[in-house]
Amino acid sequence: MVRVWIFLLVGLFTGPTALASSEEMGLIRRVTVFPVQAPQDLAASAEEAWWALRETLTEDQRFLVSSRGFLQQKDVLQARAELSPADALILARYLDAHALVTLELRGAERELIFRAYEGQFGRPLWQHSMFLQGALPLSEQLVPAARRLMRGFISAIPYQGFVVVDALRAQPVFLEEGREVFYAEVGASAQVDVGDSVQLLRLEMQSLERLFEGGAQARAFAEGRVVSKEGRLIKVELVRVLEGASVEAESLLRIPREVSRLQQSYALRESLGGLMDPQYLSPERSRTRQLEEERKPLVTSLSFILGLALFFLF
Repeated sequence: MVRVWIFLLVGLFTGPTALASSEEMGLIRRVTVFPVQAPQDLAASAEEAWWALRETLTEDQRFLVSSRGFLQQKDVLQARAELSPADALILARYLDAHALVTLELRGAERELIFRAYEGQFGRPLWQHSMFLQGALPLSEQLVPAARRLMRGFISAIPYQGFVVVDALRAQPVFLEEGREVFYAEVGASAQVDVGDSVQLLRLEMQSLERLFEGGAQARAFAEGRVVSKEGRLIKVELVRVLEGASVEAESLLRIPREVSRLQQSYALRESLGGLMDPQYLSPERSRTRQLEEERKPLVTSLSFILGLALFFLF
């Protein structure tokens, strides 16, 4: 922890200068997810939820997540809740992270709070809370709720890829058959086909709101068209660029089709209703259905016997 405090003291002097020097967000690629803060009796479930957060974040291969061993080596493997801007800034620098994620369970209120911070200035990116069901044990809800919140965060990110440097030419944009093209990396599950349009964005900080909730404005400075796709790598023909703008390595890429997919698949609901079978979340209703299913064979048998009796009588 001594090293963290040294970085914190350095950050107190360098943080304001960095904030004043730029108002544009960079790429979020390397993410640190801290262990879940939860009551001690839920320690095992909190550990499982932490792994679920990390797995969900990496399943599309868009993000790199700090390992457990790395956090232990840095002496920061501990649960955290809300972070101050200074804490977020210094922790991100110390861990070389573009973003930090914390998850806090307030057991008495049954409230699960997801918080994400960017590492460039220590500002909040996105926050969402979810009240868990009172009819079920918290331990049974923590993992699916954690996954759902992480997916909600992923869907809130306003870009879905980034420009990479071509390995052979050592530059992001190059000429090919008389046209300007570049490569970009996207998620493994990204819905993008040849001919799809894409946009290159700048994220400009506008207010003190959370950056992915109105605090940053996405401005397109270039447009392109997908000419090929291989795995997570797409080749894009540059169609137009605003005067004075240029495409650089790690420029942010927006894919309209992928935006729709993420919104449809990952959009958050108000409760855990979309996470589990409704019977599981509503024990009373489940019991009613169970009684109905138990009565059904009896009703069928009685109807059959009554039908036979009427047949022989008439």
